[in-house]
Amino acid sequence: MANKMGPPRATGDSAESTKRTFSMSRSGLYLVAEQDGEERRSRVSDPFQVVGNVSDPNGSSYGIMLRWRDDRGRQKQQLVPLRLFDGARHEICAQLLDGGLRIEKPNIFLKYIWRHSRTAVKAHLAFTTGWFDPARYVLPDEIVGPQLGNEAKVIYAGRSETPHYFHASGTIEEWQEHLSRRCIGNSRLVLAVCCSFAGPLLRLAGGESVGVHLRGPSSIGKSTAGYVGGSVVGGGGPKGFARSWHATMNGLEAVAALHNDAILILDELSQVDPRDAVKSIYMLGNNAGKNRMNADGTQRRTSEWRLAILSSGEVKLGEHAGVRTRGGSEVRLLDIDADAGRGMGLFDDIRGTPAPKAFADELKAAALRFYGTPFREYLRRLCDIDPDIRPEVILSYRDEFIELCGLNHATPEVGRAASHMALLAAAGELATRMGITGWPHGEAITQVKRCFDAWVADRGGQQAAHDEEQALAAVRRYLEQNGSSRFEPVRRGKLPDQSTTPVPVRDRAGFWRRAADGSTEFLFFRETFKSEVCAGFDVNRVLKALAKRDVLRREGKSMTIKTRLPGLGNIRVYCVRGAIIGGDDKDTH
Repeated sequence: MANKMGPPRATGDSAESTKRTFSMSRSGLYLVAEQDGEERRSRVSDPFQVVGNVSDPNGSSYGIMLRWRDDRGRQKQQLVPLRLFDGARHEICAQLLDGGLRIEKPNIFLKYIWRHSRTAVKAHLAFTTGWFDPARYVLPDEIVGPQLGNEAKVIYAGRSETPHYFHASGTIEEWQEHLSRRCIGNSRLVLAVCCSFAGPLLRLAGGESVGVHLRGPSSIGKSTAGYVGGSVVGGGGPKGFARSWHATMNGLEAVAALHNDAILILDELSQVDPRDAVKSIYMLGNNAGKNRMNADGTQRRTSEWRLAILSSGEVKLGEHAGVRTRGGSEVRLLDIDADAGRGMGLFDDIRGTPAPKAFADELKAAALRFYGTPFREYLRRLCDIDPDIRPEVILSYRDEFIELCGLNHATPEVGRAASHMALLAAAGELATRMGITGWPHGEAITQVKRCFDAWVADRGGQQAAHDEEQALAAVRRYLEQNGSSRFEPVRRGKLPDQSTTPVPVRDRAGFWRRAADGSTEFLFFRETFKSEVCAGFDVNRVLKALAKRDVLRREGKSMTIKTRLPGLGNIRVYCVRGAIIGGDDKDTH
């Protein structure tokens, strides 16, 4: 027979004259039985606190929140779902025992928490960090914003067992002296700090997740940027606040949810499985994990987040993944050269230290001592700003940055990237206005703009579309690898190289010939061009990109030309000028 709702009655003396009460002290919870003037105390469990009678904002997931300290002095918190009182009471005590709360009399313990759940403070559950509502931001150990008044109390009940690093150490003044002010004039360090302040602004500004990948060789200072940026938000992990790329897709999803509305710092891209690299970026940028089902067939709650991502690695995303990335993934994670170009690796100014390495070591040591307090103060100041005018404040700084970029003829991808970088700059300027960074006004915009300019220059300018560049690179790479072996020369009397013996061509992809001006032309068979050269691309987009760069010879509106080829007669082919390889290709063959 199924158990009825609620815990069993407390066992003990059944005499009607016996009076039973509970007593909670520093030594634990006791059942006090008084009979005929005699008092008997029986220990029930370690001491704990019934924090709240909780449910999620939608009126489900009712439960009791308990809090205690284990025998090592660590604070623990556990949600006890009310549904477990109906037939699964043993699970309640098992979970609490696993967390270090010793329970000697389970039935009496359950009776106590059931009784006190009705009188405990009513509260909402927050299953993730980040904004609970426009006025309150949830951290694992603190709710920033008003917890009184007409609004119900909020209690964090994270579902992930992943440890969090939202800790605080030191003061803002110490953080400014040893870290923040030393970033002034250092574009990549300022960018990293701005990323940390940008996390809470994404939802307020109605934006999507943004990401930056600092790419460069080892020992250039990439990890230092992660330490410094992470010090804004917290620390306590092996790398301060930073996480490792070395994780499964499911593991990365859990970490992303834990960093909702904050920064996620991922160190060393090469540690992620190349097969998961691009998928990971799309998952993080799409702001949600996979849809999953419970054992009973109902849909499980999907993890959601908005993130500012700061990644680092020795190679670009596409190079590591071994695939051709698209403009969408490129904009989700902007690849920026970690080398500032001043001969000091990541740094522009080492602030009087003897060498870049010494400067990096000092910053890392400081980041492990002073962290977390700037973020909490930043959140308090944000909560104090009227929610109706927050977007206006944020967007005013963003618009200043975008105007500075001069995007009149930029591609949509560049415009989207500029919008992302503008939000990072706005976060830095807002934190400066609040007196948190210790930077001069305009520092965030100036240094983030330098990083944006480096990204634009690396991709070939504001008018260069990423997908077009990838398409041109694919054709160029094919010709560089196969120009002599897959293309048969068109004979006009003697061979173009003046020899008398034909060169055998296996797996022929087409022909090559000299144009009237002496330059080289490659005549691709259409099916080979589609299946080999354009693998993974839309062939029409590749052809349009070639035509746009004036390296595709065509007839009228057609993308092909009709020409006579040895043994084949008059056929249509794609005619690509050898100039695509670089320069005037009169001597290509």
